[in-house]
Amino acid sequence: MLFNSFEFLVFFIALVIVYFSINSKYRWMLLLAASYYFYMSWKVEYILLILFTTAVSYFCSIWMQSAETLPKRRRILIFSLVVNLGVLFFFKYFNFLNDGVRDVLSSYSIQYEYAGLDILLPLGISFYTFQTIGYNLDVFYQVRKPEKHFGIFALYVSFFPQLIAGPIERSTELLPQFYKEHKFDSQRIFNGIKYIIWGLFKKLVIADRLVPSVNEAFSHTEMYSGSTMLFASLLFAIQLYADFSAYSEIAKGLAKILGYKLMDNFNHPFISKNITEFWRRWHISLSFWLRDYLYTPILFSKKKWGKWAIVYSLLITFTLVGIWHGTRINFVILGLLQAVALIFEMFTKKFRKKLSKAMPIAIYNGLSILITLLYVLYSFSFFKAFSFQDSINITKSFFSSLFDFKDLWGFIKTNGGIRFAFSLLLVVSFLGADIWIFKQVQSEKTSPLQKYLIFPLLLAFTFLFGFFGEVEFIYFQF
Repeated sequence: MLFNSFEFLVFFIALVIVYFSINSKYRWMLLLAASYYFYMSWKVEYILLILFTTAVSYFCSIWMQSAETLPKRRRILIFSLVVNLGVLFFFKYFNFLNDGVRDVLSSYSIQYEYAGLDILLPLGISFYTFQTIGYNLDVFYQVRKPEKHFGIFALYVSFFPQLIAGPIERSTELLPQFYKEHKFDSQRIFNGIKYIIWGLFKKLVIADRLVPSVNEAFSHTEMYSGSTMLFASLLFAIQLYADFSAYSEIAKGLAKILGYKLMDNFNHPFISKNITEFWRRWHISLSFWLRDYLYTPILFSKKKWGKWAIVYSLLITFTLVGIWHGTRINFVILGLLQAVALIFEMFTKKFRKKLSKAMPIAIYNGLSILITLLYVLYSFSFFKAFSFQDSINITKSFFSSLFDFKDLWGFIKTNGGIRFAFSLLLVVSFLGADIWIFKQVQSEKTSPLQKYLIFPLLLAFTFLFGFFGEVEFIYFQF
């Protein structure tokens, strides 16, 4: 059941009506049932995984609190981490490792005929696993006390607006909200609808319209010049941003209508002046999760190494980020490219500060944004490329035919000509208005301009120019 489907619209409207009609003390039950139904609409049996993960994390947190010694608490934590990460590892990496074993054995003429398991990756497994791991770590470090109400904790793990692709919510922020009474508030509901309208516009009018052109370029990397592949990488970056941020904003809007607050997950990342800033603006919930639960503990464990502890921590963290995305070597390279850039920025911080003082600030900032964007586009090409060979083709084209504009013009003509030009006009308009419209979305006060022009116009554009093929959100695959 996709956010951008008629089925979900009916589901959510019915839920809202019932939610505000019943006694507030029973609402958690309704939300939990709705969340499980939402997840089971994809594949019924995988609800058992959420229940298993929920139970393990819940009981381990209770046992940690009752443990008398730190070593015992640590053993309980390790058990929870091993179980939760083991489930994630099994579904995401078992077949990959099985294929690797078969390849190695075949190189020694040893027969290995096991083909692997015919399993689908459960939707949202990475996100709800990270959420439960974060909760257990918070309990271990005594940031919070364990949640005693199993039903409320189960709702925290499975809350349907952010279940499939985040944001990854902290237990200290979301769990307390399930104990509060949320009254019907027309102003709050309209504010939630603003997030949903903007999210649907980004998904249907921008992201999904770019899919055919992006796929065409990345499916034939050997055919196109560097200029075309750079242009396609730009389109993919916009598609990914529009798609992923759309999910986060629709999730935020759905939660807001019901009375809950989710964190902002994106903050206009393409205006970043360096990669460090980019990761403070891109997938914010994951960035902060990695900082608090992975990067910082690794850093402190090697603090005697000085600056090299930072290098080590960044390399480990972003290698794991790459592996988290999938088993292809492209994802590992994507992670390493981010780590290399962050390490470079750490060692050149003083030099760049002197350089910024020696140049007009507008020129320095403009060049910084441009260089950062080009680096992001190149690294994202590894994200989108269908194979490592495709990534090699793209890299070669960047160095051999970056200014082959004739090929670029041919690509534009073969992708629809005027129709494609109209799509680009929509994209340019979106990029130009993104910051301003999002400020209107975030505003808690409704102006006549919002109510009678901006959001009705966005809704009309979505109906007129949106692609209603129910394309899945990109991050559903992770």
